[in-house]
Amino acid sequence: MIIGDNGSGEVPNDKLPKGDLPGKGIVTEPNKRPSNPVDVTTPARKTPTVELEQNPNTGDVTVTPKKTRWVNIPTRDEGRNSR
Repeated sequence: MIIGDNGSGEVPNDKLPKGDLPGKGIVTEPNKRPSNPVDVTTPARKTPTVELEQNPNTGDVTVTPKKTRWVNIPTRDEGRNSR
């Protein structure tokens, strides 16, 4: 998990499970009490995809990778507001 500057967490695609995984999560912040458990679902990893574009005159091919999905874990306030 990668924790961003704003305290949100991200899980790289290759670290995600093969299928959606429902569960409970607890938000813990420095100098604060842990939150009550909140429902979370870790989504399944996504198979990377690319877009191919071929120049008909030269035959050159441009490969454009599509962005991989990341999971954002809600902050304490987001978890509380979503109930």
